Amino acid sequence: MQNVKLACHTITFGENQKDDLDAVFAAIAAAGYSGLEIGIRHIQEIAPAELRALLDQHGLHMVATHIGGNLIDRDQADRESEILDEILEILKHTGSKYLMYSGLKDADSDLVAAEIDRINRAAVQCLQHGVQLLYHNHNWEFFGDHSPNTWETLIANAAPEVKLCPDLGWLHKAGVDLVDFLQTYQDRIGVIHYKDFASLDQDLRDTVVLGDGIVPLGPAAKWIRENMPDVWVISEQDFADIPPAEAILANAAFFKGE
Repeated sequence: MQNVKLACHTITFGENQKDDLDAVFAAIAAAGYSGLEIGIRHIQEIAPAELRALLDQHGLHMVATHIGGNLIDRDQADRESEILDEILEILKHTGSKYLMYSGLKDADSDLVAAEIDRINRAAVQCLQHGVQLLYHNHNWEFFGDHSPNTWETLIANAAPEVKLCPDLGWLHKAGVDLVDFLQTYQDRIGVIHYKDFASLDQDLRDTVVLGDGIVPLGPAAKWIRENMPDVWVISEQDFADIPPAEAILANAAFFKGE
């Protein structure tokens, strides 16, 4: 995937990344990425014009920001989803075209219907500003004691304006065939996340450098090359046992070998 549109998720740099965004962006550019994705909470305290200048300084494009996260902190997720106007203003200044959302949990809850309705309305509002809202999956959407599961409920009720950001690592943890998923939802895919895990343990976010884990990324890479060569692919390693700059460099190297 040597000519891929490659971006890096800044999550690898941890919760304190906003204290030195210049160093984070410099490491991403030095590793060979042309874009990045960053959580909204890390850029709210910097003026949009200053953020744009920092991106330009390092020759980077802010592909996307995200809200909701994995809902470990429910209060944080709720606060983030209530500031859409502020987020769209940031995206306008940075030229970003994608907003990631994640976090649907319980298919058997009335809260899910209300949340999908909120996602639908947000997606329409985003498109009015030239931004595409993408739902980013984890593994839990595909599990549960109820039928339909959360993923099926989302797909059945999401408005056409809601597109997808498949996370290949979480899909594999959920037992989903990556190529089948990409083929099924090709017309709804906006961006693709590459993630690798050390195990299939559903309770662990045991991310590793791409290619070092158990996720079959090779066949997915081949399918993307042949069917979606212009899509942004984003390397996302939640945690690393080596310095973040080394981890993202190793992840960038993975794409050069695919």
